[in-house]
Amino acid sequence: MSNRGSAPIGFAEFVALVAAMMATQAIAIDAMLPAFPIIVRALHVANANHGQWILTAYMVGLGSIRPPADAAGRSRGVRRCGVVVWVDQ
Repeated sequence: MSNRGSAPIGFAEFVALVAAMMATQAIAIDAMLPAFPIIVRALHVANANHGQWILTAYMVGLGSIRPPADAAGRSRGVRRCGVVVWVDQ
């Protein structure tokens, strides 16, 4: 493995990077919440309270995609499956 002239990141940079990545998930959920009534109407959900399953599906999706992706090291196959799922929507 070549070093390509880059220096390892320090502790402060690592903490800032991890905090930014965790904040991204909170922002995604906060951006989704105002759209719940629109999503419920678009999906023709009979009971408006069942729209809460959207957030559950989002969290389950995050929990089920990350472990295989981490185990595979973001391999070509995992990225390809992610693109297929994204395009299929």
